[in-house]
Amino acid sequence: MPSWLLSNSEGRRVESQRENRIEHIYLQREQMMEVMTTTQLNAELFRELNIIVTDDGLMQKAIKALRRITAEKKVENETDYILSSPAMMEILEKGDEEIKRGEFETTKVEHLWN
Repeated sequence: MPSWLLSNSEGRRVESQRENRIEHIYLQREQMMEVMTTTQLNAELFRELNIIVTDDGLMQKAIKALRRITAEKKVENETDYILSSPAMMEILEKGDEEIKRGEFETTKVEHLWN
């Protein structure tokens, strides 16, 4: 039934449902495009690795670069986790205030694990 034949509230509900369906379709399409992009990137990575697979030196360089990238990602994830925790943010802010007031002790690096 066309929405102009419905009551105002019923017409708004039908229009809202229609908009939700459209948004859902766009979201599914974006997710599908992300999967395609990830698949394409994955294929490209393996194509490039396949070129250097017989050269141990180049493979070691590639592994070293990938380890550096993954380490950076882990730090980024840990930072995001810390910043998302109100308790951790409170601890950090308290520490910053203590430092500003000079309320801290210095320790030599070699004594940190003793």
